[in-house]
Amino acid sequence: MTDEKGKARLITGIKEDAQKEADKIITQVRLSIEEREKTIEKKINRIMNEATIKAKEQAESILKNVKSSIAVEKKRHSLRIRDQLVNMTIDKAKTGIAAMIGKPGYEEVLLRWIIEAALGLNVDEAEVNSSRKEIQYITKELLTKAEKTLLSLTGKKIILKKSQDNPLLAQGVVLTAKDGKTAFNNQVPTRILRYQTEIRKIIYSTLYGEETTTSGGDNV
Repeated sequence: MTDEKGKARLITGIKEDAQKEADKIITQVRLSIEEREKTIEKKINRIMNEATIKAKEQAESILKNVKSSIAVEKKRHSLRIRDQLVNMTIDKAKTGIAAMIGKPGYEEVLLRWIIEAALGLNVDEAEVNSSRKEIQYITKELLTKAEKTLLSLTGKKIILKKSQDNPLLAQGVVLTAKDGKTAFNNQVPTRILRYQTEIRKIIYSTLYGEETTTSGGDNV
């Protein structure tokens, strides 16, 4: 009986030790699994965070590019409208200047253009030519008046003569030196090109309130 009891206690002890070992192993496995789960969860969270950050950065980059593209397109559209307005204004100005021919006071306009061209050419003698519609206004009296004005401005005598060449195609005047080597083009299209920057500033100031500085000279 004693031996059987001893065997029973031995078996019970083995079972208890086995159970304890099993519990220990299970605990270790559970802890290991939990640690792995935590590690995996951290990795997943990190990946998700990185993905979120990248996605946010990509979204911000895309938004920035879109805003930049919109700004460029708006500026391009604004410049296109400006150019159209400038061209329309210049075309109307050309039409308006052309309509001045034959009206009272147009001789004074031609006089200013002739004086300006003579000052720019800076020679002692020049021939004056103009378009077919204007040539009738290039009289001896007009040229004499221009000579007197130039004398008072420069202090020297400048001789002006009416050109015998074919009339010009565009409105305005061209002064050519006596030797024919140099000339000053003061026709309307050339004048507009010459003052284009100033004209644009005036138009922009009128349309958009931008500051502008002008030379204060003749703008016709």
